[in-house]
Amino acid sequence: EIVTCSDFCRAMVKELYGRDAHVAYTGVDYDYFTQGMSQAEAKKKFGLDDSYVLLHVGFMVKRKNQTLSIRAVKRLLREMPDLKLVLVGEGPRETSLREEVKRLRLDERVIFMGSVDEETLKTLYYACDINLYPTEDQTFGLVPFEAVVCEKVSVVSGCSGAARLLKNIDAAVIVNPTVEEIVEAIRHVGREKLDVEGMVNRGKRFVSENLTWEAYSRVVAVILEKAQGHFFRRIS
Repeated sequence: EIVTCSDFCRAMVKELYGRDAHVAYTGVDYDYFTQGMSQAEAKKKFGLDDSYVLLHVGFMVKRKNQTLSIRAVKRLLREMPDLKLVLVGEGPRETSLREEVKRLRLDERVIFMGSVDEETLKTLYYACDINLYPTEDQTFGLVPFEAVVCEKVSVVSGCSGAARLLKNIDAAVIVNPTVEEIVEAIRHVGREKLDVEGMVNRGKRFVSENLTWEAYSRVVAVILEKAQGHFFRRIS
């Protein structure tokens, strides 16, 4: 038996090996992420009191597309003068990302946080206004699900495994990973043209019912029992 973390991976297994696979979604610690502080308190902790905050969490490699988030900030500054982008993570592209920030004269607008512990990450989710997840070729991704539990809507690339689930329940803004579509999505959320509260409520409900380690364990237990039955039938 083959177990994968998303429908995206399942399709890849089918394409590459001609084999079917089971999907067991990775768990989110729902209780932990719901125990946060108010947005005002979280922003104050990071000195972001008067800012409209975009958050981008991910290892700094090409497919995570931090460059798109940086360029989106540049495009939006005239209409959103209080805009700031917080980048969480580190990796081989950090130097080039810092150079891009400098080239676009966004030194005061883009904050590099580096790697952070779980408590800091949770607080950043509560501090942000929008979570950006424009990653490509990502088989799943927990970030937008953690963010929605912290009551924040995400702008998610349709090229990620998380996008299919989020689109099905209408709990995120799904975009092509381009600067233009990210900018337009940020505008829509910022101008309250979307039912953000409804998205958050649907997302939280989905996570609490489906993306728990208990749910994961139940799925895997059934798969293991099936595999065990096949094994004993073969050797008997």
